[in-house]
Amino acid sequence: MIAAGCVPQGQPNLAGLEKVSIIGVQQIDRVVEVVEEALKGNVVRLMGQRTRPSLELPKIRRNPRVEIIPINMGCLNSCTYCKTKHARGKLSSYEPAALVERVKTVIADGICEIWLTSEDTGAYGRDLGTSIVELLWAILEVLPEHVMLRVGMTNPPYILEHLEGIAKILRHDRVFAYLHIPVQSGSDAVLESMKREYTCADFEHIVDFLTEHVPGVTVATDIIAAFPTETEEDFQQSMQLIEKYRFGIMNYTQFYPRPGTPAAKMKRTMTTREARRRTKTISELFQTFTPYDGMEGQQIRVWITEEMAKDQHHMIGHSKNYTQVLITNDPALYGGSVEVQITSTGRFSVFGTVVAGTERMSPFHPAILGLPKDPTLTQQKAAVLDIVDTHGNEEMLDPDTDEALFLDQNKENLAAYKHSSANEGTKTPFMSQSMRTTWNLSDCALLLTFVAVVIAFARNIIHLIT
Repeated sequence: MIAAGCVPQGQPNLAGLEKVSIIGVQQIDRVVEVVEEALKGNVVRLMGQRTRPSLELPKIRRNPRVEIIPINMGCLNSCTYCKTKHARGKLSSYEPAALVERVKTVIADGICEIWLTSEDTGAYGRDLGTSIVELLWAILEVLPEHVMLRVGMTNPPYILEHLEGIAKILRHDRVFAYLHIPVQSGSDAVLESMKREYTCADFEHIVDFLTEHVPGVTVATDIIAAFPTETEEDFQQSMQLIEKYRFGIMNYTQFYPRPGTPAAKMKRTMTTREARRRTKTISELFQTFTPYDGMEGQQIRVWITEEMAKDQHHMIGHSKNYTQVLITNDPALYGGSVEVQITSTGRFSVFGTVVAGTERMSPFHPAILGLPKDPTLTQQKAAVLDIVDTHGNEEMLDPDTDEALFLDQNKENLAAYKHSSANEGTKTPFMSQSMRTTWNLSDCALLLTFVAVVIAFARNIIHLIT
């Protein structure tokens, strides 16, 4: 057995981990070594603090259209309930140039949505003399029209310094108007016990500012119920804060004492039954919220990044403010965006239909490819473009067939296009071969990792037999 993550990293002597191999949060690139040794029956523990893992490590994306890029590790806070600082250490940010290069690489893989993540995105760059706002503008300079950016979780203290800049970023056409800002409690006394380094007034100022300056912005948050020092009055203050903002997205959990943290040693002011009651009360209030009321009939643009919902009948997309939108399954839309009219609303998502006659945008749409627009384009020519959209979403275009067919049937508009990519510094949109090469390199790396595990396993079996 191999354990990984913040808890075993922060407390490797935890009961139950005595004979378990552990791989630290900064040693993920050595996973093959750990697996090989574990298969031999050895207990290996690689937990040293060292440089950040490479951004170019091979991976299998859970969603082939979405790339998750960590921008920094560690944090600047010392929250009394958290193990992150124990495991990941102080803030360590990736260089802006390295992150921009990573963005360029994944775009070539056909990615259409990028998530920037960290323990605290708002703190990014403070160790490098830069900031999250400067990084985001650098990324947006290389982000093509069809790719959307989502900014990850930020704690209140550091985003306070960049409110105007962040608001401007969230209004950008290629950035989701969505931000996750954990408040954890509506009581200043509890926040002080947590060492959160901000007040409820600070949090409210952030939410109010973003609501005023970013149309339709979605602010998600977190709440910890029944913190050891939380009194009934503190709890009611949290309830009032939740009721005031009626968050459409809110993660709420009952406090759990993580071994080795200061909060685990704090004396509780309530019984276990009372702690459960408070958590249930928060849940019941949250379930009454209907954040999407009034959306029925609206027409919005939706980016489609998930092929199939759990009901097996709908595709999943997200609007500019990251509202989850379900539309009837149509593989041609996967990886692109389309205008949708909302037909009904639910508790956690809305349903809609594609608006007939509206322009469908995909990674292979002429507007994104930079092809010349002809105001006299006929329906027949438009159909040819639609064919390319469909092929582009299903599989990479074959330069010997699809591109030839496309150019042959639309010579009037595209005669000048065929060799336009010859211009220095310009990439042809039909980069099927180079895209496949990039993907195959990742595949090869993953395959080699798999082969190494299999070989190690086989060696172990042979050793046992002989």
